[in-house]
Amino acid sequence: MQTVIQKLSEIETAATRIMDDAAAKKKQMDQKYQDDCDAFDRKLDEETSKRLEELRKSLDTAAEHDLEDINMQTAKALEDLDRRYDMQHEKWAEQIFNHLIRK
Repeated sequence: MQTVIQKLSEIETAATRIMDDAAAKKKQMDQKYQDDCDAFDRKLDEETSKRLEELRKSLDTAAEHDLEDINMQTAKALEDLDRRYDMQHEKWAEQIFNHLIRK
C-alpha cells in the first residue's frame, strides 16, 4: 500500500511539474503573441503614416498645379480684357455717350 501511495505521489508531482511547465510555455506563447501583435501594429501604423504622407504630398502637388493653372487662366483672361479695352474703349465710350444723350 505504501508503494501505491508513493507512486501516486510521484505521479502527482510529475503531473504538477507538467502543469507548471505547460503554464510557463503558455505564458511564453502569450507574451510572444502579444509581442507579435505589437510589432504588427507598429508596422501597420508606420506604413499607414507613410502612405498618408505620400497621399498628402500628392494632393498638395495636385493643388499647387491646379492653382497655377487657375492663375494662368486668370492672367490670360485679364490680358484679354485689357486688350479688348485698349482696342474698343473709345467705341464703348462713344456708345455710352450716345445712349445717355438719347435718353
